[in-house]
Amino acid sequence: MCNNGPCLNDDVEEDNQLTQYVDVQVPLETQIVSAEGQIDEVQAVIDQNVNVLIGPSGAQSLSGLSASLGHCNLLEPPKDVILIEDDVVILDIKRERCELVEKFSSPQRGTVCVQGYKVKRSVAKTLEAIFKEHGDIAAECVCKTDTFRSSILETVCEDAQLIQNNDFNGKQEDIERRVLDAKAVNINVSWLQAHLEAIRKRKEAREEYNLLMEMKANNLMAKKAAEINLRKRRAELAVVQERSKEAKRSVEVAHLVGRNLIDSFFKCRAETDMWAKAAVV
Repeated sequence: MCNNGPCLNDDVEEDNQLTQYVDVQVPLETQIVSAEGQIDEVQAVIDQNVNVLIGPSGAQSLSGLSASLGHCNLLEPPKDVILIEDDVVILDIKRERCELVEKFSSPQRGTVCVQGYKVKRSVAKTLEAIFKEHGDIAAECVCKTDTFRSSILETVCEDAQLIQNNDFNGKQEDIERRVLDAKAVNINVSWLQAHLEAIRKRKEAREEYNLLMEMKANNLMAKKAAEINLRKRRAELAVVQERSKEAKRSVEVAHLVGRNLIDSFFKCRAETDMWAKAAVV
C-alpha cells in the first residue's frame, strides 16, 4: 500500500522494480519590465542536478518534478513530493535561488505608473491629485521622451509637496528656478506659479510686518528714553527755579537795604547842615 492510497503497480514485486537515477536540468524563463517601460526578456537558467528516482511510473515522477519546480517559483519551501510507492522526487533547490528568480521577474521596485508616466512611489499620489485638478500638465511638453517627462513631473511633484507641507524655507529660489525650467519645456505649471506668487507676497508682507514691529520697538525705546530725560530735566529745572527764587529774594533784600541806606544818608546830611549854620553866641 502507498501512503496516499492503493498502489497502481501492486502486481510488480519490489525486488524486480527497475531503479534509475537521471540528471534533469530545468530552465526557468521569466520576463521583467525595465525602468523605461520596455519589456526585456531575461533568461534565468537554474542548472540543478536533481536525483529523480524513476520507477515503473517514471512519467508520473517527472510530472511531479515540474509541479515541484512551479512550487519553488512561488517562493515556498521545497517539499518532498510523494507520487506513488517508492517513486519519490527529491527537490534540493535552495530558497536563495528561488528568491533570485523572483527578484528578476518582479517589476522595478519603487516606481508607479500614473497615466502612462513612471514616477517614484513617493510622488504618485501627488501626481494623481495634480492630474485630477489640472489635467495632464505634460501634454504640451516639447520633450517627447516619456522618461524625460516623468523626471520633470517628479520634480514638479516634489516641489508641490514642499509647498504643501510648508517646508520650503531657504528653498524658494531653487523651487522657482525649477518651475521656470519646467515652464520652458511647456509643462503647465501656472497653478504652481500662482502658489509661489502668493508665497512671495506673504513673505513680503511678513517682512514688512517684522520691519514695522522693529520700528515700533525702537520707537518705544526712544519714547522711554525721552521720558527719562524729560523727568531729569524737570528735576534740574525745579532746582534752578528754587535757586532763582532765592536769588530774587536776595536782590529784593539788597534793594530794600539800599533804599534805607540812602534815606539814612540824606537825613544825616540834613542834620549836619543844620548844626553847621547854627550861631555860637
